[in-house]
Amino acid sequence: MANYPQLDNASGVWNLREVYDAVMGGYWPNGNVFALFHGGYTPGANVEKYSFATKATPTLFGNLLPGVQNYDSTSLSSITRSIHAGGDTSPAVTDVIEYATVATGGNFADFGNLTSARDGLASVSNSIRGVIAGGSTTSPSISVSNIIDYITMATTGNATDFGDLTQSRVDVVGAGSPTRGLFAGGRTPSNVNTIDFIEIMTTGNAVDF
Repeated sequence: MANYPQLDNASGVWNLREVYDAVMGGYWPNGNVFALFHGGYTPGANVEKYSFATKATPTLFGNLLPGVQNYDSTSLSSITRSIHAGGDTSPAVTDVIEYATVATGGNFADFGNLTSARDGLASVSNSIRGVIAGGSTTSPSISVSNIIDYITMATTGNATDFGDLTQSRVDVVGAGSPTRGLFAGGRTPSNVNTIDFIEIMTTGNAVDF
């Protein structure tokens, strides 16, 4: 019988044999069994859980802090934590970062704060770090930002300055791999087709993609 490794998470460097043994032994964490939907318009404080396996109606996971409507925010995750940042709490934008443990459910708890309050922002993450970019520092979105922040998801604390986007903009979209993050589109307030990239585990200004 194989001696399966006991893994707390799936980070690090593993060869294919080790991954196969861990999966077959049931010790490899599976972070792709459900999705969480954070906030939005009325009621706006709810976080809902959707199961990919059952395709059933979403169920309540918990609530955001401080339990008020929150939209135009961003969310990111590791295999263990779901994180919610920024957004419009009407009539003001917020700098609040909050988190929940994915496996347990329940209400979100305070993580820290962004370097500035804003909505219409975007994020990317790998298993270690989350990077949050762009947005507007006022509501409605009239004061666009080029700020890029980062957090270490396994800890708590305020976000740290990462660098700047090549162009200040709001309503940006984020996408990424474990190594690189992309921030695309948005408004200045005119619509733009800009795509920037960063290396997630470094710091510095974004570069035109």
